Amino acid sequence: MERKTDDAQKLWESFGHESLLRSFDEYQKFLLGKNHATFVRFENLKEFPKPVSSKIWTKIIEKERISQAGMYINEKMANQLLTEGKVKIF
Repeated sequence: MERKTDDAQKLWESFGHESLLRSFDEYQKFLLGKNHATFVRFENLKEFPKPVSSKIWTKIIEKERISQAGMYINEKMANQLLTEGKVKIF
């Protein structure tokens, strides 16, 4: 994982093609008018072999909903989610 923080327009010009957002305007709306932003770049993302139900997610992260801003999870939560998704951990 790599985290890049900079001027929003510079980040979009460098990494926008890697985003799920379709345009700079859509990106601007997502940022809610902020001029400074962060792009988090992931490598080797894989789909869980077994989908993890929302009921299990809720139990593990101890929240009914996650805000658009997202949330950080700790190592224990990550390992629980990976185990539920049948991902082999080491």
